[in-house]
Amino acid sequence: IGVVWSLAIEEHFYLVWPLLLIVSLRRGIAGRVAIGLAIAIAVWRRLEASNLWLQHALDLPQYQFYFRTDTRLDALLWGCTIALLLRDARVRAVLQRVLKPRYWWLLPLMYAAGIGLEWRGVLWHTVLAPPMIVGTLLHPSALAGRLLEWGALRWVGRISYSLYLWHALVMPQVAAAMAWPAPQSLPLNVPLAFLLAVGSYYLVEKPMIWWGRRLVDGRA
Repeated sequence: IGVVWSLAIEEHFYLVWPLLLIVSLRRGIAGRVAIGLAIAIAVWRRLEASNLWLQHALDLPQYQFYFRTDTRLDALLWGCTIALLLRDARVRAVLQRVLKPRYWWLLPLMYAAGIGLEWRGVLWHTVLAPPMIVGTLLHPSALAGRLLEWGALRWVGRISYSLYLWHALVMPQVAAAMAWPAPQSLPLNVPLAFLLAVGSYYLVEKPMIWWGRRLVDGRA
């Protein structure tokens, strides 16, 4: 399955969310829709984890529970929720006070504390990730904001999508199942992952983005 499961979830999200967003924005309820859906999926995940109704009905392997859209979509919806809330100046002011640098550092510590909790940690992480990102946006001059603006990290962020696509190919955990374990072991795997990502970004991703914009401009 590799990284394809998460890309599939993103594609499912892009099919559903724009339509919901158009309808909910017109009615002024976009934020409530995002929160409601995120909570509903979190509740469903807990119920399904305990009972496996859909898992048994579709006769799916048990490991696929982790990769299903209906058990993971709230991760994207919480980000949508906080983005919509930031449109309100009053909410933005509250978040700016709550996410002050001296409080913000609690979020990554709490996030790290949730590692290893398996399904109990999924909701924990999906709820904590958006405010961590927003905290650096609302306080760009703080240490975390300045660190993320460091040129090297910005470059890693720029190629991060390609890095994500290629990293599973060279990670140690899959080396035993592959025919060429040496490139999948330290220290070769890290520079190889970056080399593949750089090639993918500059030779495929950027040209495709350029052509996509040309096509859009041509239709405008």
